[in-house]
Amino acid sequence: MIKLKELLKEETEYYFDLTKNNTEKYIAKDNKGSLYIGTIGMKKGKSFLKFKLVLARFYSVFDVRLNKGKIKKVSSKDLEKDVTMPVDFEKLYKR
Repeated sequence: MIKLKELLKEETEYYFDLTKNNTEKYIAKDNKGSLYIGTIGMKKGKSFLKFKLVLARFYSVFDVRLNKGKIKKVSSKDLEKDVTMPVDFEKLYKR
C-alpha cells in the first residue's frame, strides 16, 4: 500500500478506457509503470472508488488499447468529475 507522501512524490497518470462501461474503465499508472484498475471499496458503510493492482496480462491489453486510441489520458480533476462517488487518491492498493 502506497502512502500519501509517496503518492505526492511520484507522478500518477489517470486514464479512461473507452471500451468499458463500469468502474474498470478507470485506470491509474504510477511512475514505475505499474497499472491499477478502478474497483469499488467500502469504508464505514460508504462506497468509494479505489485503484487495485492489475494482473500482468492486462499490460499488453493496455498498450494495444492505448495505441489504438481506445484509452484516453485524463487529469485527476476530470476523473473526479466523471465518478459519481468519492475517489481514494491517497492509496494505490497492491492486492
